[in-house]
Amino acid sequence: MDDRTFGIGISLGVHVFVLAALAFSFHNEPARLPVAAPVMEAVETVAVDEAMVERELKKLRTDEQARRAAEAARQQKLAKDAEQMRLAREKEAKRLADLKKKRDQEQRASEAERKRLADLKAEQQRVAAEKAAIEKKREEEAKRLKALQEKREAQQKAEAEAAFKAKLAAEQERLVRETASINSRIKAEYIDLIANKVSRNWLRPAGTAGSVNCQVFVRQLPGGEVEEVRLLQSCGSPALDRSVEAAVRKASPLPAPPTPDVFDREINFRFHTEG
Repeated sequence: MDDRTFGIGISLGVHVFVLAALAFSFHNEPARLPVAAPVMEAVETVAVDEAMVERELKKLRTDEQARRAAEAARQQKLAKDAEQMRLAREKEAKRLADLKKKRDQEQRASEAERKRLADLKAEQQRVAAEKAAIEKKREEEAKRLKALQEKREAQQKAEAEAAFKAKLAAEQERLVRETASINSRIKAEYIDLIANKVSRNWLRPAGTAGSVNCQVFVRQLPGGEVEEVRLLQSCGSPALDRSVEAAVRKASPLPAPPTPDVFDREINFRFHTEG
């Protein structure tokens, strides 16, 4: 029902009410001639009532518009709050997923490091066993040569002694070469341990990209504490150079050597990372 129809209905209702009041008045009072004044008052009353109805209708329309505007604003605020909550949930879910990914990566790196150290320890044990076997073999050979020398001392003392010394010298030289080769391999692995720890503590400066490759000099104390660090070859920019130096100092104390023989206070290593 529109406002115009509603107003007409109200107006008709008022007229009916006025007519009923007049009829009731005629029925309960002594008969007398009607006069014009009451009719004018009824018409005026109807006009006043229609104006009042119109004002009420206008007020109702205004209140309805205000109510609808308030409801629209409330619905808009609810929608905005719901969107903010959805975005917050998505942000928190992403943060948790990134945190889990980072923890998984760190766990895999830690497991790989433990395996590498276990392999290195096994290699050290194998090298130690090999050195013991070589030493035992050398001792057995020396005993055999000594027995041979004593057996043939009467006839071939000079020849046997010369042969023994030559063979012993060759054996010692071979042992020295093998020991040097083993120490060289262990030292290379030891330097790799240092380079890997520095890489784990390195943070790429903002605004840099691409691979990084430079030569680093480190002087350390017997306990592995870094005493001095400098770049023998630049990484490409002052910012990268400073970041590598900071990574070396952050990695202090440096890893301990697998064997004391390969420890060196001054170490050069190559710092390299892909872009």
